[in-house]
Amino acid sequence: QGGIAAAVPPASAVAHKTFHRYVVRAKAGGRQSTKDGAGKSIKSAGSSIRRANERALELEVVATLTSWRDMIKSAALIFISASQTDARTLFDGKTPPLVKDDPRVRRVPFMTQRPTLNETRRVVARLSTVNYKVVATDSSESVATAVAAAGAGA
Repeated sequence: QGGIAAAVPPASAVAHKTFHRYVVRAKAGGRQSTKDGAGKSIKSAGSSIRRANERALELEVVATLTSWRDMIKSAALIFISASQTDARTLFDGKTPPLVKDDPRVRRVPFMTQRPTLNETRRVVARLSTVNYKVVATDSSESVATAVAAAGAGA
């Protein structure tokens, strides 16, 4: 399956859209355009459907991101998780919806699953979470011991 999920945070999603299209060859794996690019001339009905679905998916993605242009312009950061094929849709073409050199554009720094609204919410939640680790040193251990002793005496 080829697909895209996009949302404008917060996690409740100011705007969101998901697309799914049949573009991957069953059992053989890989997109139809990848097979076509390798020089294989496949002329089955299924390959024609997959090619048409890839074009439709690309057009839908560009149209959606173009309609969100104002929200994208006002975004502080833009996180993407896309295959090389999908990245071409985002950054290449006559009027690409995103600019590769934009300093706000970042890769999602962890693995993502199938592009659904729930997965987008999970990614937004994880990106907006701060994790920290407290490392005990000799001086902090003595402070903790002193605090515990003071608490026990009270």
